[in-house]
Amino acid sequence: MIAEKGANITVNYLSSPEKAEKTVKTARNLGVDAFSLKADVSNPKEVSLMIKEVIDRFGRIDVLVNNAAKHPPPFFDFDKPDWEYWKRMMHVNVMGILVCSHFAAPYLKKTGGNIVNVVMDYDPGGLDYTLTKAAGTPLTCRLYLSR
Repeated sequence: MIAEKGANITVNYLSSPEKAEKTVKTARNLGVDAFSLKADVSNPKEVSLMIKEVIDRFGRIDVLVNNAAKHPPPFFDFDKPDWEYWKRMMHVNVMGILVCSHFAAPYLKKTGGNIVNVVMDYDPGGLDYTLTKAAGTPLTCRLYLSR
């Protein structure tokens, strides 16, 4: 955990406040400041408010970790696709990287900070999830090159 290196931590969650608080507690036990907040990473207004709260609390951002993921049901059913679920997965897994990176970028530029995108290129469990998480690879390259 980055808190082991002395970093203060903000844990964002959408549906697991208990897990977020467990991470906050672990970070605090390491001697750093930590808090959790709820924001939908695919919603620009919520992310803007999230970043504002982080800046209000810590005054800076050194690292953004884009780790949010919307997992699919066991498999995408090509015969009866759930298009709304697919769209939601795209919004969280792809748009979330763009939205969070957009709002954190001005602060990261000030500190010389970094963005870490948790991505993948293959998941034997499902093509749908793999497609959305694999999109993070070119997004990561593009974000790096735009610095």
